[in-house]
Amino acid sequence: MWKSVVAALVFVAFVPGVLTTLPSKSSKRTTVLLVHALLFAFVLHLVMTSCYFAESFANVGAAGCPAGYVEGMKGDKEECIPLPGTRQNPPSSTHVKK
Repeated sequence: MWKSVVAALVFVAFVPGVLTTLPSKSSKRTTVLLVHALLFAFVLHLVMTSCYFAESFANVGAAGCPAGYVEGMKGDKEECIPLPGTRQNPPSSTHVKK
């Protein structure tokens, strides 16, 4: 939802005449629109990339467990348990096919 709001705000900022008109008002209308469209695409790409970078430090997955782990109960408390077949939790001998 917030990404749509950010995209809308960047779009409004790059409508010709809101902040500035590039190259100038005496230029052809198509040239002005093309320059603003390119600037909008570039700035939106930068903003969304930086937002994605900031999101990458959050918890991973719906349960908050990193890849290779699943949420489960260990004793009386809830923890991230490694999936079987990983280095931290090798498969038991019952799962190994011969």
